[in-house]
Amino acid sequence: MFGVAGIWENWRNQNGAWERTFCIITVPANELVGTIHDRMPAIIPIAQHARWLGGEPDPRDLLRPFPAALIRMIRPPR
Repeated sequence: MFGVAGIWENWRNQNGAWERTFCIITVPANELVGTIHDRMPAIIPIAQHARWLGGEPDPRDLLRPFPAALIRMIRPPR
């Protein structure tokens, strides 16, 4: 399990109903993910979850490719 960086917003649509929207933040792909795409979700290390979710004004240094050595890719059978 891992957490990815994202942002969300609640807003009222043209009918006055509340809508919740979100966006997953991406970063350049690491060497592993780069074999299938040039971008990947910004994976936030568990030790940094509180920092990302907290009140810090600018945690943008967390938005970087996650180390390829710490993840694995499982390709579905053909």
